[in-house]
Amino acid sequence: MSFKDIRGHDGVISILKGTIKKGRLPNAYIFTGQDGIGKRLTALGLAKALNCQDISDDMDACGRCPSCKRIEKGVHPDTLIVEPEGGQILLEQVRAIEEFLSFKAYEGGMKVVVIDDAEKLNPSSANALLKTLEEPPAGSLLILISSIPDILPATVVSRCHRVNFSPLPADDVREILSRRFDNEKARLLSLLSEGRPGLVIDGVQMEERERFFNELRGIEGLELEPWKERDAMDMWFKNAYCLMRDIVVYKATGDEKLLINFDKIAYIKAMADRCGLHQFLDIANELDRITGLLRFNLNKSITLCYAGLLLKTGECVDS
Repeated sequence: MSFKDIRGHDGVISILKGTIKKGRLPNAYIFTGQDGIGKRLTALGLAKALNCQDISDDMDACGRCPSCKRIEKGVHPDTLIVEPEGGQILLEQVRAIEEFLSFKAYEGGMKVVVIDDAEKLNPSSANALLKTLEEPPAGSLLILISSIPDILPATVVSRCHRVNFSPLPADDVREILSRRFDNEKARLLSLLSEGRPGLVIDGVQMEERERFFNELRGIEGLELEPWKERDAMDMWFKNAYCLMRDIVVYKATGDEKLLINFDKIAYIKAMADRCGLHQFLDIANELDRITGLLRFNLNKSITLCYAGLLLKTGECVDS
């Protein structure tokens, strides 16, 4: 995928193309923004442009030459993709980056390292990476990707040129999703994605959403399984808050066309009849408060039980 295939980030791509054309690339970038909005795709598009054997006049990769194809497959000798192992980016992985950059570009282009989920650098690996950022080898580019750049050491962030990515416009999301799904599913997924198509394409979010609604249907006994992973917990609260949003909107307007979970209209109507509007607003506010605490080490069982009580039939918080 080249720059021309990426939707919703025209401003960012225009800036990147300009730096390539003028030969003013920094030694390191940090691409920031929410998950699933195209940061990694753009990083790979930049790697292709810097190594393409038939680059266009507007500094975009052809996508067809051997170099572009190898980067797409993750086997290019001058492009290294680093991802967390066991929830962390380890010191050994940073040492591998140093070794990779110590050699000149095999094909004469530029050595590019893409570090995905860079916020998962542990203290040792972050300190080791800092040395590389302070004295970057000639002909190399590091691209850090992070949805939570504020938890990275300030010394690391300050040595990278920051590029901010925003959620995609609705039309761009629909266009991307319509390439893979029928119109009805593309519409639903585009609403659930909140401008982040990468979150819904792999199907994980839809699976967690169905699990959430299935749990709600049997929530009377509160026999809920605690989340096994942090991502599942985040998705549960996202689904809960989205449901409260739909209930509040429906109670206030009665307009089904304004719902995100439009395929769950029967359930939303049934829930809407159980409490008053102000009570659902209170529940939504409490869910929002809990969501803000999820980065702390909350007890999963207690958190799920409490959140389940908020949503349980007839257990709305007092006004």
